[in-house]
Amino acid sequence: MLKRQKIVVIDGYNVLRNSERYANFVGEAPNFEDWTSEVWNAAREALLNDVLKTLDKNSQAIIVYDAAKRQGASVELPSQKMKNVQVIFTDPGESADARIQKLVYASRQKGLEVQVVTSDLGIQDATMNKGVVRTSSREFVNNVAENVNAEAGASASKPMRTKIEDAVDAETAAKLRHLRDSL
Repeated sequence: MLKRQKIVVIDGYNVLRNSERYANFVGEAPNFEDWTSEVWNAAREALLNDVLKTLDKNSQAIIVYDAAKRQGASVELPSQKMKNVQVIFTDPGESADARIQKLVYASRQKGLEVQVVTSDLGIQDATMNKGVVRTSSREFVNNVAENVNAEAGASASKPMRTKIEDAVDAETAAKLRHLRDSL
């Protein structure tokens, strides 16, 4: 029997700001508005690597970052797709909450099993009664930590991915380096 495909929609900045696992990154951030800082880049990369390590073959994840307050389109933030994870930066003026709600609705229309990861009560309320599993940021990160630690113990000799470059093709890695260097 085929297992139904699952999609995990993650409120990226909510997870980063509400968990001890990423506190060492976020605690060093000069301010939340400077989304281009190396501190936030490192925190986003750490979350991405954790998500890549924990998804099973029947699951996909979408990590949504709120870029609503970004001024104009002077720097185009790429939506990235790597293996079974997609990273989305919202458009100027569009909140992560609005994008997450759209993604949840579209995924449920396709008959997918949907999990939303956030501690934002507005998103949790908006997705209530829609057949969506809601998980708090803290609970999700605790599960990630358990899975990553279990995997590390089970295969200590297996090298762990620690960079986005290890998870994407060479062309995408080159584009990401170019984007980083142009910021």
